[in-house]
Amino acid sequence: MSSRLFQHGIVDSTNERALAAIASGEARDGDVHVAEGQSAGRGRLGRSWSSPAGEGLYLSLLLLPRAAPNPAALTMAAGLGVLEGVRALGAEAARLKWPNDVLASDERGTDAKLAGILVETRGLDPLRPHAVVGVGLNVLQRAFPAELVRERAVTSLALLGLAVTRAAALEGLLAARWPRLAQASAAPAESA
Repeated sequence: MSSRLFQHGIVDSTNERALAAIASGEARDGDVHVAEGQSAGRGRLGRSWSSPAGEGLYLSLLLLPRAAPNPAALTMAAGLGVLEGVRALGAEAARLKWPNDVLASDERGTDAKLAGILVETRGLDPLRPHAVVGVGLNVLQRAFPAELVRERAVTSLALLGLAVTRAAALEGLLAARWPRLAQASAAPAESA
């Protein structure tokens, strides 16, 4: 698995950047796309992901396995990897809510979303299987958009009292995710 890191300014979505790299033939297994911010970040079921510039960690990992990947196995592996990463950053009480959320107790003791994971295998070509694992981690945010807060409780590493930079968060997540995701991407999807 390669370790090429592509750093972008504000983009539509890091998943879109990774998918474009696949379409152009320039992608390598293990490529990581990180953005300063996203104008069209998204989560599961088409929900938008608040991605203000310079406040969170927005990244996508590109996987090019030999066989069509199992999205459920990848989602679980990504979730466990992100969970390990945020715990290593100091959020020891964080927990995984299946299938794609990492939660932590906010200042009121409410389960609040700290990170989200989106696995995409869009347009899966059996001759060229791929998966893109997108992660949004709230790092430095002190406030969130009102419409988001009305929908669900959210938190960040900063609101949890952790002084973590975005660079340290990236390093922590990548260290935790590689082995687990490499193993999961080798597990083929079950055929119907």
